[in-house]
Amino acid sequence: MIDYFLNAIAHKFFVESHAVAVKRGPLFALTHQSSLAHPWPRAFSYQTEFFAPIAQFANAVVAIQRFFEEKPREHVFTLYGDLLDDFESLIQQNGYQLAWSNVLFHKRLELEGVNNVAENIRPLTLQDVPIINQLDPDNSSVAHGISDSFLHEYVIEKEEAAVGKAQMVLQDSKVAYVSDMFVQSTYRGQGLGRQLLHHLHQEAKQMGADDMVLIPSLMTRQMRFYEKFGYQPDVSLHLLIPTNSV
Repeated sequence: MIDYFLNAIAHKFFVESHAVAVKRGPLFALTHQSSLAHPWPRAFSYQTEFFAPIAQFANAVVAIQRFFEEKPREHVFTLYGDLLDDFESLIQQNGYQLAWSNVLFHKRLELEGVNNVAENIRPLTLQDVPIINQLDPDNSSVAHGISDSFLHEYVIEKEEAAVGKAQMVLQDSKVAYVSDMFVQSTYRGQGLGRQLLHHLHQEAKQMGADDMVLIPSLMTRQMRFYEKFGYQPDVSLHLLIPTNSV
């Protein structure tokens, strides 16, 4: 499932911010047009994101050095797989430290009452973009993303006002990726997140997807919420940052 996830984020960020994805051996690189600031839970900035299987760590480090040649840039490096004790010292020796770990979750999709359509959920419109971005400025929607055939974004309303959103990426494959899901804090605990996720499942299944993947938010870490929907851990993700960036 990791390959579907990587392809999905490459497409999402290419459409939304013209990021460039490159695959070199075991290394997958995603370079953004400008530096991004990550304030929480550890503050750092980066322009390039690298991904590689943990078993290929040594080869990936060499590939990163070649990627930058003589002009290193701010970057983060995500290893996927089990983080064995043997790799922790190797990680430190190569100038990195672990910032945090997370999990890529996977669910096999089934029809979940297709005729039970939520009337308070609808596709995002151009008029919604500035309103939604005020609610969730850290994960802004973009107007030109609405016309992209692989990005699917929805708004959930309460009392005729937009109070949340969800986005999924579904390319020419059978696997959909939940790239964003947000409910305004005032309206949390009212089942709106459950409605949004259920809606994504229905939409993805009707579009031909058989599976869905997502990464829980580091801020909420609602593992049990997703497990109730049938999600199971697929692969562990370990985000490394260069020691000199701390």
